[in-house]
Amino acid sequence: MVLSLRILGSAAVMAVAASCKQLILNFDDIAISNDNGCGNFTFGEFSVYHDIAVSDAFGTSRVFNATKTPSCNSVLDEDISLALFGRAPSPSNVLFISALLDAQIVTANVNTTLVNEASFDILPVFSEAERNSSDVTVRVFTLFSDFADVEINHEFEFHTATDGWGPYHVSVSSNGVEYRFLEADVVLPDEDSQRGGLPPAFFLDNLVLESTE
Repeated sequence: MVLSLRILGSAAVMAVAASCKQLILNFDDIAISNDNGCGNFTFGEFSVYHDIAVSDAFGTSRVFNATKTPSCNSVLDEDISLALFGRAPSPSNVLFISALLDAQIVTANVNTTLVNEASFDILPVFSEAERNSSDVTVRVFTLFSDFADVEINHEFEFHTATDGWGPYHVSVSSNGVEYRFLEADVVLPDEDSQRGGLPPAFFLDNLVLESTE
């Protein structure tokens, strides 16, 4: 794991809150059925789920039910379907990110921030060429930021030959520094030029954050 930490100004370094609230986002409390076709739920650009606004590079994100049924065995495209129904982080609901997760704290108290630990399970959507490879290097990047002075970067590396094809568990810490959003993305070797330079899509589940409220 590679860690880089940049905090501008001593005011950004704050003591760890004595009592923190744990935010658990597993998306299973969203009613989605695959009994009559493939159901899904879309988070809009300003949707808030358990105090967190969840979006991707396009300003939205979707939740799918990972249970394969006679009425639902394919979503979006073959690569995404193989990931969802073959290796999803859980057999129920999972979050689909087209590119670049952005999870931002949004509460009635504007002074509430995120702090300490963050963890999640992430499943990249591999291309056919990658699935046919003997070993693929998967790089996962995370960023903690407060839109101003705080910028904490982590990098993780997985290898399909030794770590499997996912999902991969990622756990990071801000080391007591308060921040306002978590960003995460995946880098794979088979980049798709038609995506305009955007990072690959992935599924995410079991996102756990801590807030100061």
